Amino acid sequence: EAAIDGTPATADVHYKLAQLYDEKLKNPLAAMHHYQRYLDLKPDGPHAKDAIADMKKDEREYASTLGSGAFMPQADAAKLENANIALQKQVNELRAAASRAPAQRDTGSQSSGSSHEDTVPAGGTTYMVMSGDTLASIARKFYKNSARWKDIEQANYSKLKGSAKLKPGMTLVIPK
Repeated sequence: EAAIDGTPATADVHYKLAQLYDEKLKNPLAAMHHYQRYLDLKPDGPHAKDAIADMKKDEREYASTLGSGAFMPQADAAKLENANIALQKQVNELRAAASRAPAQRDTGSQSSGSSHEDTVPAGGTTYMVMSGDTLASIARKFYKNSARWKDIEQANYSKLKGSAKLKPGMTLVIPK
């Protein structure tokens, strides 16, 4: 595919690729792309009628994998929906745990002298905030990705009390 330069001389290559995607790889969407490229480059070529017929067949085949009004196959939509449900459940569990955390911290600090916040997850570490630090700059130090600041914020939710305001000397948990 990388060698196809988009000239009429490569039209036959597009046709052969379309047939491979269609018959061997069972990928009607990729096949339709290459049939269309063939027709764009050689609209009156020797395979034009076959390309048009095969495209129509592939359109029907691909449309049958889609739900009514969907933009993706039903199987992919079902996987996304299941993943979304699982993630929503995790979010709800984390929120519930965060709302219980202050009560557990109060009773735990009286009886054992340690705080729930000081618990470092497996593979995690701690970091003492220095002047000028932000959650994004700390994320860059540990993850080489400033976008992961939210992971640090979540791990320190009760300590930060829902804000991203850091104070020098504050110890943060840095999750893996």
